[in-house]
Amino acid sequence: MTASQREQAVGPGELYGDAEARVLAGRVAVVTGVGRGLGRAIALALAEAGADVVVAARSAGEIGQVAGEVGKRGVRSLSVPTDITDEEAVEQLVALTRTAGGEWARFGVQINAIAPGYVETDMNQDVRDDEELYSRVLAQIPAKRMARTEEIGPLAVYLASPASDFMTGETIVIDGGETAR
Repeated sequence: MTASQREQAVGPGELYGDAEARVLAGRVAVVTGVGRGLGRAIALALAEAGADVVVAARSAGEIGQVAGEVGKRGVRSLSVPTDITDEEAVEQLVALTRTAGGEWARFGVQINAIAPGYVETDMNQDVRDDEELYSRVLAQIPAKRMARTEEIGPLAVYLASPASDFMTGETIVIDGGETAR
């Protein structure tokens, strides 16, 4: 069964529910912005792959809800209220990813980040509702569309899996080719 067929059968964000796909058992993932949209989809994909998940977001209510969804997948969750909407904080996080990735590699710890471009979430619904603005945004993206939240989760699972054990300190851009222009 293809990933697309599995997604249709079990729903978005539930691609890794079967036992043989729990490649992240025994690993811990930290996901920020889990309150909704992309962060939520990534946290659930990692949980479905067997990882325990540290869930971080601004709203304690949203964190609690996602932590509960993570727990229903048979793994542990830890809730950490945090806010990374400050651009300078994000730049520091990217620098920290590179530095910490290099320092912790000798201990078998991989630290990588995902830098998504435009992803269809409720945070950009106003952009998508404005036909002219949405057209301008899509004109900047060679793929001519925004990503769907469920397209980012598999990358997070890969980065947290043994398949990426030799990759650390990297920020992976997934933006439909926008930054490649």
